[in-house]
Amino acid sequence: SGKTLDSFVCVALGGMVAEYMLFEEASGGASDIQQLEALFGALSFDQQRTNVQLRSALLNTVGLLKQYKGTHKLLAEAMARGDSVGECIAIIENTMALPE
Repeated sequence: SGKTLDSFVCVALGGMVAEYMLFEEASGGASDIQQLEALFGALSFDQQRTNVQLRSALLNTVGLLKQYKGTHKLLAEAMARGDSVGECIAIIENTMALPE
């Protein structure tokens, strides 16, 4: 469905967007964009539809990362410590319910 595709694209762009928001550059994003463009091509999207989909996902991802900035920070700290996937999921579940 379209909503599933939108979510998938936001997840695929999440690392690049987070890197750009933190460092004002994203060195690893080109391959992510190329892979998404290949996916859109396989779905028979024309270039205009691909561009709209990517722009929309980028804006949504920026909005989500800004909205959940505190959760993102705690998650990044947990990952840097080497916390387990379960512990990271718990951070997300416990902090997403709280207003940021």
